Amino acid sequence: MKRIFKLKGQMIISCFLSVIIGYLICIPFGGLIKREPGYSESMEKIRMYNKDIVREFSSAKLYSSNNSDIQEVFNKISDSYKMKERPELYMTDEKGNILCSNNKTPVNNINISGKNEIIEINDRYYICTNIMKKSDSRYIVAVSRGYIGDDLDLMVIWFIISMIVFFIITYRKVDYLNKISEYVKKIAQGDLKTRVPIKYNNEISSLADNINYMAKELEEHDLRQKEFITNISHDLRTPLTTMIGYLDMIEEEKYDDETELKHYINIISRKASYLKSMMEDFFYYSKLSSDDIPMEITKISLNECLDMIMEEDSKGFAEKGLKLTKKVCMEEVLIDGDPMLIARALQNLLSNALKYSRKDTDVIVSLNKDDKQKSCTISVKNVPMDELSDDDIEKMFNRLYKKDKSRKNGGSGLGLAITKEIVKNHQGNICALRCGKYLEIMINLNLI
Repeated sequence: MKRIFKLKGQMIISCFLSVIIGYLICIPFGGLIKREPGYSESMEKIRMYNKDIVREFSSAKLYSSNNSDIQEVFNKISDSYKMKERPELYMTDEKGNILCSNNKTPVNNINISGKNEIIEINDRYYICTNIMKKSDSRYIVAVSRGYIGDDLDLMVIWFIISMIVFFIITYRKVDYLNKISEYVKKIAQGDLKTRVPIKYNNEISSLADNINYMAKELEEHDLRQKEFITNISHDLRTPLTTMIGYLDMIEEEKYDDETELKHYINIISRKASYLKSMMEDFFYYSKLSSDDIPMEITKISLNECLDMIMEEDSKGFAEKGLKLTKKVCMEEVLIDGDPMLIARALQNLLSNALKYSRKDTDVIVSLNKDDKQKSCTISVKNVPMDELSDDDIEKMFNRLYKKDKSRKNGGSGLGLAITKEIVKNHQGNICALRCGKYLEIMINLNLI
């Protein structure tokens, strides 16, 4: 299902909603905090105050040097406004010292320097559109009752409320991330059956799904490791037990004649050779999987390589009643690779077909090239002795995997695993699939 709202989009929407909700909460709450008018409202009132003050300038009393006359004019202007809208009027000297005022709150000095609209009174900032000069030593200042700190305080409250709302909206997602972290710790500590519950439908759920996939793969890898150890123990113990049994019989002279003795020795020799071959395969696979084998890259003709291997193995196929058929393209197929490793990979495919093919059936070896894709495909098709399930085909390239659970058939079970590692080291890929009654194993490699 396509995810309509990704995590980024959801977070942007959550942020937008938080700002809106914070603003809506601030509207009624701001009425309690913002006791006085803000900047814009104060500016409008100052303009009205200045008009009244200029009108009163025509009065002779205003130009009087008597402060009581000035105080009378200030009171007259104040009385013309409602209580909450009355301006604060001051007369100061050139240093900002208060000479008279209609403000009952004690104010000693006003900073009248500069032409800014904001002035400082008793460590608070107020709106003032004009400082009017009455004479060289006297100034009239009209101040709005509202101070600009009200707007700033409201912005801080709006921000805090928006952050709280954002935290509440995103809390469940953050809590889910914390739980995912706890599940990952459990998996890291070895509890590979742990699975993260899937919630939402965004990147977080995708992360949880990938963690579950990782845990499943680790669990399967752990099972393969345990199965690998079990299979090694079985494959080593069986021939060793046989060898020890025959050695005990020889030591106790439990044989009738020299012919029987030689027969016992021959069995021990075969089992020892089998063990040696198995240990060499283990060592070879270990070096391949750890990239510890130095590769001598050179140009290889797959046509010639297949001809040589099929000629060597043709006798074994004939003895088992298998018809070995070759379907190779006429063009020469050249790749870059290690000749010994490539030969080993192809030999393993033919050996697997020889060992597990049904008698009196065909084994078809094909080689094709695709110039457009700059690749070639080598395939070996055979009819298996037993019917293979999808699970058998999927696990075919696992190390030590054998369909015969009793493991009575010979071989280390590493042939196809070694082939897979060789192909991987040559930047190719290998797969197996069912084609009717045939099992087909295909190797794809890059051309020069």
